[in-house]
Amino acid sequence: MRAVDVLVIGGGPAGLSAGIHAASVGLKVLVLERAQTLPAGPGETFHPGIEAIFGSLGIAEITKKSATARHEEILIHRCGRTQRVKYGPGWCGFQLRRSQLNQILQARLLETGGEVQFGTVGYDLCVDKQGFRVKTKPGTIETRWIVDASGYSGWLDQNLEETMTQVSHPIWLEYGYRCTDPKESNSPSLKIGDMGWHWQAPLGDGETAWVRGSDQVPKRSAAGSKLIDGTWRFSKRPASANYFRVGDAACRLDPRNGHGVLRAMMSAIMAGHLIKATNTRQIEAEQAAQIYTGWLHKWFQYDADQLQNLSRIL
Repeated sequence: MRAVDVLVIGGGPAGLSAGIHAASVGLKVLVLERAQTLPAGPGETFHPGIEAIFGSLGIAEITKKSATARHEEILIHRCGRTQRVKYGPGWCGFQLRRSQLNQILQARLLETGGEVQFGTVGYDLCVDKQGFRVKTKPGTIETRWIVDASGYSGWLDQNLEETMTQVSHPIWLEYGYRCTDPKESNSPSLKIGDMGWHWQAPLGDGETAWVRGSDQVPKRSAAGSKLIDGTWRFSKRPASANYFRVGDAACRLDPRNGHGVLRAMMSAIMAGHLIKATNTRQIEAEQAAQIYTGWLHKWFQYDADQLQNLSRIL
């Protein structure tokens, strides 16, 4: 049997960020990723606030160098009108490939002493007063804390037989990539119409990422595009005395929110901070869970309210 302090399920930005933060304070960390390589996915446009997160994880300089483009505003098109939403003086968003971000985060995790195993799935979760035991094909892992960063698959939900709470009508997303039109603006843009919305973001390397959302299951409009469920959901209990759900495993909104990766990485860092505080007996485990739950739910509700008001303020 192998023992670790923190077992992270999922090797995306949330999982790797949680691992980095926990390993950097001296905890023994193992990240399990079911895919054979680091997972890629939509979400290459990052809010300027993520720069502080990159700094706290020790990857500020390399992410600046790796950014394919920076932007000062987002364009919103509706009813023949265009609104320019600027971030503010000196603030610029990032365009950075998710695959590149994941590689940067993985390298940083290894630098801090953490470990990641690919092609490994945890199953048969056992809970006791000391923590968890998780079976994998290589063997059983014993851990004090689990950080569920498994995204839409909801690893803890499956193993604890829990479900997320749906708070919106069904929303379907189609996403893909296309060649950038030289005539287009370099700024990301959101186009809102009667049949749904369309987001696009030039990545600065000759390719544009796009996402369109609809209440109806869309037919694929381009070769190679993918469909995912974008319905808003949240976990009523994202934390307990020995686990934390982070990123999309804890709550999810559709990409119009623009904070998906930022919230994923911030929730991971918050979980790591509270694990450290619990481990050093600064606070009790149940108190840490209450702090995390209140913080996450407040942020989710604020962003959900902003999205609901989007149509009325334009």
